[in-house]
Amino acid sequence: MALSRGLGEASFVATDGTHHGARDGAHHGTRDGTRDGTRDGLATRNGGRVLTLERALRIGLILLAVGGAPAMIFAPEGLPRLRTIEAELGSVDRENAELRRAIDVLRARVHKLREDPATAERLARDELGLVRETEIVFQFQK
Repeated sequence: MALSRGLGEASFVATDGTHHGARDGAHHGTRDGTRDGTRDGLATRNGGRVLTLERALRIGLILLAVGGAPAMIFAPEGLPRLRTIEAELGSVDRENAELRRAIDVLRARVHKLREDPATAERLARDELGLVRETEIVFQFQK
């Protein structure tokens, strides 16, 4: 609802677009220039108690935000938990880097085993104890 005052006339335009107002300079509304005692959809009767309640709610929300934010930040689930998680993330990142290096070493070994027959034979002899069919194995007791 929009309020407008002409020369000697108090009027307002309702949300449906109709124009309401006093004629010939006569004022038939309330102190704020409207007929029903409303201003922007809020009643102002009873000494402005509604506006006071609205103001109190705003102040209450501000106080809640000012007091609640630090309480949430410094709570055990807040900033201290964030620091713990960040330290854990750093540890996991370092472990991942070590594992990547180990994977690279193993990939290089696999490549060498596939491409170099001498390396494959040496590995078969040293780690698996294999011999050629033409070789004779002598075992000695200690």
